[in-house]
Amino acid sequence: MAGQPKKQAMIAELTRRATVEGMSVLEYAEQWVASGGTILGLAAAISASLNLKDEAAIQREMLRRYLAGLEDAAPSTSGALARARPLGAHALAENAIERADKATKEDAAAVALQVRARQYLAERWNPTEFGQSKGTTVNLSIGSLMLEALQAPVPARPVIASVIAEEAEVLSIEPATSSNGE
Repeated sequence: MAGQPKKQAMIAELTRRATVEGMSVLEYAEQWVASGGTILGLAAAISASLNLKDEAAIQREMLRRYLAGLEDAAPSTSGALARARPLGAHALAENAIERADKATKEDAAAVALQVRARQYLAERWNPTEFGQSKGTTVNLSIGSLMLEALQAPVPARPVIASVIAEEAEVLSIEPATSSNGE
């Protein structure tokens, strides 16, 4: 790790933050996610603390791999970040409501985009509470049913045909004879 100063700086800053909160690094990351933060957001916060900008910034994947390594090292913490996400979904939903409530006419479009992004992430992090139901949807329109009934061919009814035949009078017409004797 001597050749990885950025990773060492990331670990040192993460450790410092966790120590201030009286937690382990993994507990700190779990608490970050449970409060609605993302791994990308944590990487950005660490980069800002270290005054790293753009290409020099801490990459999300580097932080994710480090945290996954911590989870793998201690079996009792395996899946800690995954378990924190459903809690984070609630924080995202609350944050979306706050942003929507504070929106003005001037920033309504930008706020709507932010709200939709938080809603999307909340749906993915906690699909049982925030996800769209995938049940069967039935749309019924009386107008379309009536139109179908009118357009359907009428089946032949043998009962009606027999009644008509019984009631009808049969007229026989004899051929007319001509007067010239043919």
